[in-house]
Amino acid sequence: MILARVALLTTMLALSCSSAIAGRIPPTPEQLRAWKDLESSSSVPLEIQWSHRSGTPATIRVKEPVGAGGVQRIGRSRAEWTAASFLDENATALFAMRVDRDSLRYARTVHSHGKWKVFFDQTWRGVRVRGSDCMVQLAFDGSLEQMNARWDPLERGGHDWIAPREAERRALAALRDRKWSVARIELARERLRRRFAYELLLIASGDEVRVRVDSVTGRIRSRSRWVHRSAMVR
Repeated sequence: MILARVALLTTMLALSCSSAIAGRIPPTPEQLRAWKDLESSSSVPLEIQWSHRSGTPATIRVKEPVGAGGVQRIGRSRAEWTAASFLDENATALFAMRVDRDSLRYARTVHSHGKWKVFFDQTWRGVRVRGSDCMVQLAFDGSLEQMNARWDPLERGGHDWIAPREAERRALAALRDRKWSVARIELARERLRRRFAYELLLIASGDEVRVRVDSVTGRIRSRSRWVHRSAMVR
């Protein structure tokens, strides 16, 4: 027991030192304890990789995956429920309430080679965060095989952001030459800045405009117009 605590403290110290040097975000002591609990309660050996950007798990996987040759024991709905339950059960402790089920939205389910892959998108106030998502992979028997996640630490400044509806209002107000409508709105990290911007796709009579609205100030960051919608709509 004492050796286990020493090992845990050593891991925490190493993570803290590396984060201080490289500016990375380490997992909290509560997250490390939650990982130890999950690891010890699992019937199969697990391994984890932490995201240096968010301090949350980037990958959790079993060390010896179940083969794909077994008989399929679960269907699509059961796989989706199992994946969501895994995220639910570990949201508060392992993910330190940085990303919980309220900020996840089911995206799609893929079945391949006897395994289920359930995908979720990260959202903020119902708006998809581009490039931030999660995939839970289940073996043929329904057991967890792997989880990959790309989270953005939105808790740093999300409470200071303007609401999505306000971003839509400002984008539409910047274009008064005709009646535009909002076809899509997402949150996107700006490359040269450390914060997010709302990116809106506006359409009108076959034309479209992509407008970026600063998530904090509400200012129009950029706008670009295309004439042919077919080149842009996914």
